[in-house]
Amino acid sequence: MIEQLLEPLRQLIQAGLPVFGTCAGMVLLTQAKAFGALPATVVRNGFGRQKDSFEQAISVVGFDEPFLSRGI
Repeated sequence: MIEQLLEPLRQLIQAGLPVFGTCAGMVLLTQAKAFGALPATVVRNGFGRQKDSFEQAISVVGFDEPFLSRGI
């Protein structure tokens, strides 16, 4: 199903449709075999997988101590 959307989307992007891509969407926008719409190279962040790239102690109602939240 998604394959059927690639060519119409590619044509719209080439015609000037504003697009925004995050995560896999950014990868698709930069790869020539997908859209090739951005003259850029996307690389994985230095932390590895997304769940390993951010930690934050947060207050949670019902917890006595801050909870260390990893990822999103």
